[in-house]
Amino acid sequence: MTRFCVALGALASLAVAAHAQNTNGPIPGPAAKYTVAIERNVMVPMRDGVRLATDIYRPEGTSGRLSVILMRTPYNKATYGGATAPAAFFAGQGYVVVTQDVRGQYGSEGFYRVQLADARDGYDAIDWIIKQPWATPNVGTYGCSYLGEVQYLLSARRHAALKAMIPQAASGATGSAGDYYTHFGTYDGGALTLSSIFGWYGFAGHRTKAPASTTVGVSNVPKIDFAAMLKTLPTATLAERAGFPPSDFKDFVTHPPADPYWAPIGYLKDTDEFDTPALHVNSWRDDFPGVRREGHRSSREALDVDEEGRSWNVVSGIKRVRYRNGMASPTLMEKGPVYRVTVSLKATAYRFLPGHRIRLWISSSDFPMYDRNLNTGGDNVTETAWVKATNTVHFGPRQASVLVLPILPE
Repeated sequence: MTRFCVALGALASLAVAAHAQNTNGPIPGPAAKYTVAIERNVMVPMRDGVRLATDIYRPEGTSGRLSVILMRTPYNKATYGGATAPAAFFAGQGYVVVTQDVRGQYGSEGFYRVQLADARDGYDAIDWIIKQPWATPNVGTYGCSYLGEVQYLLSARRHAALKAMIPQAASGATGSAGDYYTHFGTYDGGALTLSSIFGWYGFAGHRTKAPASTTVGVSNVPKIDFAAMLKTLPTATLAERAGFPPSDFKDFVTHPPADPYWAPIGYLKDTDEFDTPALHVNSWRDDFPGVRREGHRSSREALDVDEEGRSWNVVSGIKRVRYRNGMASPTLMEKGPVYRVTVSLKATAYRFLPGHRIRLWISSSDFPMYDRNLNTGGDNVTETAWVKATNTVHFGPRQASVLVLPILPE
């Protein structure tokens, strides 16, 4: 999809030029080349007859077929800025942009299950697009978080017309690949990402369809003390106790990382193969603000400490220790033996300034960012009783604990 790549190159060149003149603020994007016309709520049929509400952004004053950018969202294509703003931008540069409410959300028909139908529906949407008189057989995809994850799920289907994609903050699409088993970001190292997943289901992901005129997050969800609710048990019924509309929350949190439940969704496996050129964009955080962390699991954080003792988080990771031998092989610890536990801090690139120090923070929990380990050896999600546990970190020449930080060449 040459034209798509050329546009990205032009954007990169403009960004470099602008950044050279303004290093203290956002890099401005290029001015629109075209005015944009929007055709709203075109009902696009899927292979099973369910129709998905679709908006089409077209640059006015163009002729012939154009390359197309597809964005699919559960957050209301008509009002969600993460869809409307990029759609208007790319259409203003000369692309046709197609935005679509996923199955069962807002203007679309069907029953909503988190990402269950998105790979198939994305494939069918491309089939429909390339049959339109305004489209070339060159389709790209774009979007952040949920909108990025569905791109990965779609790309594993290897549609011949999918020529490029830009998924952002989309690691939640990872299934068993690399033994990560994140499953929509529900898990990290085998621990539930409690505050994030609970917060998301509070404002999105409802099986009860909101009116097409509704802005995401504005619904019949009751106002709750979010932090106080997170302290209650059992975790499995948090969403019910909070009064959230019906959703997949309970199903997601009650199925362990390697459970067969996850297979039909199509989260990425090591055996998946891809042939779509991609620009992968990520950030350090895709969380819900306003929740104070309390308590400190087997979690690790690498921090940058300046000369005055102030510290900043660089990267962090966690491991539910029963999964130390792999997510598909949970094994409880026994009192007495010393166990080797590897905690992935994932990837980043960071420069420590002269005079700064590297601090490694080790803790036995990170609640409410992650769910509590109740230390009973049972089910942390459905149980309500807990016991205290004492963990010991071993270090020294015989049982060394280490932080491995690869150094990039200058």
